[in-house]
Amino acid sequence: MNDRRSFLKSASAMVAGASLFGAGAGTAYVDERRRTSLPKVDIVLPKVGRERMLRTTVGLRPHRPIGFRLEAEKIDGRTIVHNYGHGGSGWSLSWGTGHLAADMIDATGETDVAVLGCGVVGLAAARLLQRRGKNITIYAKDLPPRVTSNYASAAWTPTATLCDPSMISPEFKALFEQSARLAHRYWNDMINLPGYGVHHASAIRFRNQGEQTATAGALAQRDPSFYGNVISDLTPKSVELTPEQHGLPYEFATMSTNLRYEVPTYLHATLRDVAFHGGRITIREFQSLDDVLSLPEKAIVNCLGIGAKQVCKDEPLVPIRGQLTILAPQPEMKYGIGFEGFSSTPRYDGVTIGNTMIMGEWSTVPDQKESFRVVDGFRELLDKMTHPA
Repeated sequence: MNDRRSFLKSASAMVAGASLFGAGAGTAYVDERRRTSLPKVDIVLPKVGRERMLRTTVGLRPHRPIGFRLEAEKIDGRTIVHNYGHGGSGWSLSWGTGHLAADMIDATGETDVAVLGCGVVGLAAARLLQRRGKNITIYAKDLPPRVTSNYASAAWTPTATLCDPSMISPEFKALFEQSARLAHRYWNDMINLPGYGVHHASAIRFRNQGEQTATAGALAQRDPSFYGNVISDLTPKSVELTPEQHGLPYEFATMSTNLRYEVPTYLHATLRDVAFHGGRITIREFQSLDDVLSLPEKAIVNCLGIGAKQVCKDEPLVPIRGQLTILAPQPEMKYGIGFEGFSSTPRYDGVTIGNTMIMGEWSTVPDQKESFRVVDGFRELLDKMTHPA
């Protein structure tokens, strides 16, 4: 129990920083020549208030303490490639584990392939298989936007609630690195490609003396054995800003740049691509492995996410409940902003705030009290900052 609490504390810090900085980020890079030569940063603060609330969303991250499952299983003449359990790292790793899953499908020699699930992991696997000439049918109980992936903050966070660092094996660490490097290559091919919503964005986290930056980079600095260190080169270094440059009442500010994904835009575009390239989509819910084995395809990629717990009887798989509140869009916001436990991220469809993490919680009903707590607390902090007594 103590180990789990310790992991949750570390993972919570990673989630808190992930929406702004990206898990695996390096430590702040301080080049005094650059620091003193940077112009003043044009910061637009978020407009926060209950009157700006558009919606609150809840998603269940599929977390396995031992890491995601990526392996081929042969049952009754069929090959099932399991590709699920990425925690809060599904967006980041989807193209990497999808690539490796496609390799396993290639080894079967089959051309007709079933993909279970239509979230970000299933869609990436389907497109990669299509690129290899496979005939794809996606089987899913829901399509975007009614999938868990639609409720993510969505940034390059390849270690966010991915696993319990104390439980991973050397083999998983190597698999993680391979998946992350493959995924990063695919995502970089999509940067600023029209219609997909994949781009770089910057964020600034403010703090005063004694406050620890809640990023995976800070965690990595404290723990040199942190498995995310093997991909630290995939995230640009951070830059420290002076109070004169940022103009807010904080002693320190760290600005970093990271890959971001515009959630509705990307999911819609990728689902459209699957259909355009001949993919078929069948609405179907699976209750057991027998349901999966009843499919006509002999090659299957299982991207069911949290649904795999029941279908595969995967005991290690648990949900981590996350809640986001989306405020009215602010196109003038150039940077994500974070301070004193609050963070905001501008997206095309709105400004997201909050990013809770509750291990083992299955409810997908939004907690209005929590939304109001975050909104009211953030607004009070902003009011104090802009109108000091």
